[in-house]
Amino acid sequence: MDFFRETQLGQIARWLTNNRILLYSEEKPGFHIPVPYLGSCTTAATFKEPKQELPEDQKISEASGSEEEISTEKIVERPGSIESTESELLSLRNSAALSRITTRPDMQRILTWYATDDPENPQNWNFWAKSNIVFQMYQYVVVVYMGSAIYSASSSQFMEVFGVTQSVASLGLGLYVFMWELLWASTPSFILFLLFLPETSTPTILYRRAQRLRKLTGNPSLKAESEIAQSNLSPSQMTFIHFYVNPRMRVKGFKGPEQRLIPAVVASFIIPVGLFLFGWTSRPSIHWIVPAIGAALIAGGIVTIINNILFYAALAYPKYSASLFAGNDIVRSTIAFAGIMWSGPLFGNFGVGRGCTLLAGLTVGCIVGIEVLYVYGAKLRVRSKFAI
Repeated sequence: MDFFRETQLGQIARWLTNNRILLYSEEKPGFHIPVPYLGSCTTAATFKEPKQELPEDQKISEASGSEEEISTEKIVERPGSIESTESELLSLRNSAALSRITTRPDMQRILTWYATDDPENPQNWNFWAKSNIVFQMYQYVVVVYMGSAIYSASSSQFMEVFGVTQSVASLGLGLYVFMWELLWASTPSFILFLLFLPETSTPTILYRRAQRLRKLTGNPSLKAESEIAQSNLSPSQMTFIHFYVNPRMRVKGFKGPEQRLIPAVVASFIIPVGLFLFGWTSRPSIHWIVPAIGAALIAGGIVTIINNILFYAALAYPKYSASLFAGNDIVRSTIAFAGIMWSGPLFGNFGVGRGCTLLAGLTVGCIVGIEVLYVYGAKLRVRSKFAI
């Protein structure tokens, strides 16, 4: 039910019933609010076990595992009754550890998952919930590629039956990749997405939880990390983050997203080679395997570059990766639409050999872009307020 509640259909059902069905844990009777989330009322409702002096060797052992221990603070119910029993504390100790609660210097508490096995965490959903998401992604991909393949095979018959030129016949495929006909073909997929694809973004789910807890506890200092991150930062804070925090993270945390561009750098040289090979060997006097190898180099190079660029964007701009993917899709669809429209006249006037040579020359120019991104990407990201 946690999975279904996060879908648009579940949210609509909650709205129609005034939130009386598909309740979140905070809305259920008997929900226990962790004391750190109660703000000023924690003093009167906190139970701590008496401290005992431990030998030095036990202190060292306990200190090494302190991060995994569960807080012994009393868990408080909704206003009405407060109980403090040993069985309740034992149950808490035996349950999964509560996520660590961070209090900022400005007294804002950053909300996290209640426990490592929090059922609202998409990573903890059951097999069928995860399978539903995978199935929807796969069926959408099938619709996209099947639609273009069906039209491409029938373009010659389209020209013959309707008596139109190749440019007009190509317009159908061009509009498809430009997303107009793609939208029509994908309408069933979009309906499935709208109704049955759940929210899986951790920042969004925790933001909604923070809203419910603020309403429940009256504690305005409870904030999701995304709320704090999106708040306005002073120039001095921005300077500190981008010129101190980010460089240190790149040096000590990981080698940087630019390392993921290495396959794309190699592939950028393969594409023009494949175009030259395909263009000047596509003739009856040369065995068919030679231009086929060229086509394979072209396809492999394009797929490698696209995947690595998307991977790089996700690592360099993790919080904005969805928007970057959408923008990338629009740009690629626009270029594909233009390519379909001018490819017929290009190869009709220049021939396969010279036409592929022209395209190969353009891709050689694109090598410079990949090289610049790989060599200077880290410096460019330091100047960006959106990158890490």
